[in-house]
Amino acid sequence: MTTRILFLIVGCIVLSALTVSAQFRGAGSADVRTVSAAQEAVDDSWVSLTGSIVRQVSAERYLFQDATGTMIVEIDHEKWRNVQANPQTTLRISGEIDKEWTTTELEVETVEVVNASDQGPSQTQQP
Repeated sequence: MTTRILFLIVGCIVLSALTVSAQFRGAGSADVRTVSAAQEAVDDSWVSLTGSIVRQVSAERYLFQDATGTMIVEIDHEKWRNVQANPQTTLRISGEIDKEWTTTELEVETVEVVNASDQGPSQTQQP
């Protein structure tokens, strides 16, 4: 009886360790860092882009630009968290791709100002 219990406990420990180390690496988990890659990403992919907001399109929608292109991003008012930006401000935005029938947008979760020393040479373009 004690051998069974010991075997059961060891089995549970091994199974829990395997579960903790498992990660999904499918099409939606790609490392997307440019607007052109974001436009091609699958729905609900996590995206982190560095670039600038060219202009405001509507209340919470903006035209975002990096060296590879432009796309519409949706930034809810509370996601700005006191960040002040203009078209010359380099930002890093992160969120999920939202694909509809004819459009692809980014639903932004975080917005942060990027210092000039943090920028990658091919990821940003000032308007």
